[in-house]
Amino acid sequence: IGAYGAWLLYGNWGGQEAAGRGTQKTVRPPRAVPKECLPDIEDLNPCEHGFDRPLQADIAEIHGSIKSFKTHILISTPAHPTTWAADPVESSEMLATISAGLNVFPKADRPACHMYYAPDSDPRTTRILWYPKRVELTGVSIHNIATVLTCILTGQLEGLPEGVGHSSITGTQVFICAHKRRDARCGYCGPVLFAEFETQLQKWKNLSSKVQVYKVCHVGGHKYAGNVLLYGEGPLDWYAYVRPEDVPELIEKAIVAGQWVPRIWRGRVGISEEETERMRQQCLSARPPSLRVI
Repeated sequence: IGAYGAWLLYGNWGGQEAAGRGTQKTVRPPRAVPKECLPDIEDLNPCEHGFDRPLQADIAEIHGSIKSFKTHILISTPAHPTTWAADPVESSEMLATISAGLNVFPKADRPACHMYYAPDSDPRTTRILWYPKRVELTGVSIHNIATVLTCILTGQLEGLPEGVGHSSITGTQVFICAHKRRDARCGYCGPVLFAEFETQLQKWKNLSSKVQVYKVCHVGGHKYAGNVLLYGEGPLDWYAYVRPEDVPELIEKAIVAGQWVPRIWRGRVGISEEETERMRQQCLSARPPSLRVI
């Protein structure tokens, strides 16, 4: 994986040792995974799909790799992530309807749309999380979604159909790709990271009640698994190649301190191409001097 790859993945832990030996397997002991993850991942090979798998992409390409969009909507589903079809629209009539409805608009105006696992959600209606407006819509159905989409595209709450409620989203939401049938790497890394976030958040007094962690469908870049989206009250940042040992840093820096973590930063919602490039260069320049390209 090279020196930069070792530093990016391992941070201050064994980076030089990993770079010198040239493989991850020589520096990583076998990983234990939380018991609650086993039903989701027991048929997957950790050496092929897990965090210590051989990388299939240039490490540096993750920085600034998300598609440019200004609005992100996430719809709830009670269907477990292991049941989601490879193409998520085949698993959600609502997602299929929204996707078809958005196709009539220019690409530059289309929100990104994904579904997230909400086991307690009502299968008859849908909740929509709307960013960066940070509004939750409830009572959305196939019958009123066209009007709801119009409100989202215009950025206005006025005109919402009768029966559709709205409230402000507070705290931080963590979305982790766990779309197993789309890509086994997400299917393995997602549940493990979900459990690790839940565990680490319990160590922070009063923080677990202010942070919600969700499993989400394919967000692109499955070769970068684990993919994590951190949506707090500030910037909406995406992270890639996230490993369990990165979770405490993401909580402390990104969630608590409101900073970003350049080493594994993938992109930010709603910023210009110029700003993305500026941040990408910051990521590259954050490398230790011995790993910079001269």
